[in-house]
Amino acid sequence: MSYKGKLIEYVEHGKFICAMVIEDSGKRLRLVNQNGREVALPPSRIVHLSNKQETSFESREEMIKALKLVAERRQALKESIDLEQVWELASEESDTMFSPRFLAELSLGEAATDDHEAAFLRSVFDNPLYFKYRQGQILVFPEEVVEQQRQRLEKERRKESLMSRSSKGLQEIMAGNVSYDWPEKQTCMEILADYYLHDNEAKERDTARELLKSAHLTKPHDVFRLLAKAGIWDKNENIPVLRYELPDAFDPELEEYAAGIEMPTVEELLREGRRDFRDLPLLTIDGEQTRDFDDALHIEQKGDEYLVGIHITDVSRFVKSGDPLFNEARQRLTSVYFADRQISMLPPAISEGICSLIVDADRAAISFIVRLSKDGQILDVDIYRSIVRVKRQISYQQAEGLLNKDKELKLLYAISQQLLRNRIEGGAILLPIPDVVVNIEAGEVASIELMDVDTPTRTLVAEFMVLANTLAASYVANQQLAGLFRCQGQPGQTLYQGVQKDLYLNFRQRKHLSPAQLLTNPKRHACV
Repeated sequence: MSYKGKLIEYVEHGKFICAMVIEDSGKRLRLVNQNGREVALPPSRIVHLSNKQETSFESREEMIKALKLVAERRQALKESIDLEQVWELASEESDTMFSPRFLAELSLGEAATDDHEAAFLRSVFDNPLYFKYRQGQILVFPEEVVEQQRQRLEKERRKESLMSRSSKGLQEIMAGNVSYDWPEKQTCMEILADYYLHDNEAKERDTARELLKSAHLTKPHDVFRLLAKAGIWDKNENIPVLRYELPDAFDPELEEYAAGIEMPTVEELLREGRRDFRDLPLLTIDGEQTRDFDDALHIEQKGDEYLVGIHITDVSRFVKSGDPLFNEARQRLTSVYFADRQISMLPPAISEGICSLIVDADRAAISFIVRLSKDGQILDVDIYRSIVRVKRQISYQQAEGLLNKDKELKLLYAISQQLLRNRIEGGAILLPIPDVVVNIEAGEVASIELMDVDTPTRTLVAEFMVLANTLAASYVANQQLAGLFRCQGQPGQTLYQGVQKDLYLNFRQRKHLSPAQLLTNPKRHACV
């Protein structure tokens, strides 16, 4: 078929162009278009071919004038086409591919002309929501695709609106004009806050980056400063609390529930089969700011042997599986400590009240009574549900001063050092990396200091906690009870043996450690 003398339309830069074919060589068509340009195109570029044979024109100018009139007529007809209505009608058909003329006739309700068909095609190209042009045919999108398209187009529209006004708004706020307002301000702030908190995982990461780039806010913490200036965040906003959506308070009903739990009497605890260890000389060693005391120690010398008691508060006595406290703790997973606050796993009535080993208070506990040789070998161990009463409550700093004077502390320290040596000989790797301590006064950072985690008294407490955890894990495993075991494979490389104070080496060694795992089946922990 020869195209010579035919009125055709093609698309250039997203626009429909009317043209007359003045020469057809088979592979290329030579055209004169509505703009008076002469172009060469392959036949595959034709989007619409008129069925009606055009009459010859007396001049080139007359031809161009006629092409412009056709283009204007078809553009005007396009405005009257309701694509959504045509799509609804076409969706009822069993087929998904139709000719443009058929769909144009659906739109008209009668036979379509070349102009109607071309107008419909223009409408499809301008609004790709319902249909797609494909090799001379029209594909009808299914409903779910149309909905996806709607969402995409709405997102693009919103983004375009957001970008057009927000750049100036962000610059105004950073310049100090914090009251500057625009319709998309709240949306803009929410996008930037989410980006600062979640970075690459933010829902609208790319939009946030474009916003910041357009407003020239490219420094690492420009977003934080912006949100603080805008009053969205406080200048000392705790970002981890926001990032991990940590609940900063307990529901009042849960606090009331916790406050209503009473400490049972000694007689009630004894009827549960608990051992009465209230006469033992228990002591706690904790930080000066500690409010929840959850472990205590005591020691007795028996000739060349030692009887050590490690007493852990029995939280399970008050927090039962499935109750409101249990469900809340399961959501929180752990207590979190910050420089200016503590976010507890359990309400204070529990963590600082009936489950805290307060001096001179009777408390339910799990007691590990361990008989040790003078070289730190375990000779015997018994685990009891118990009742305990702490006699002394001292801080790490106080314990340091008493270490060479207090008989119990001296014995506990000596045994803890032997336990430490035994662990090192067994292949344990110790990485004493200092804690960063931030001191807050009147809402401001007063000082920042490094605190050693391997002072004598901290090491003392740590060694007995390791011992208690090891004994508990062994008991649960031997009894084949349900439990969680913290396990760790062998390091990929061991850079040193024993305790190493060199921070550089410690951080290098950390890179070679195997990931720790929480498993329901016991496995070795290489660093213990």
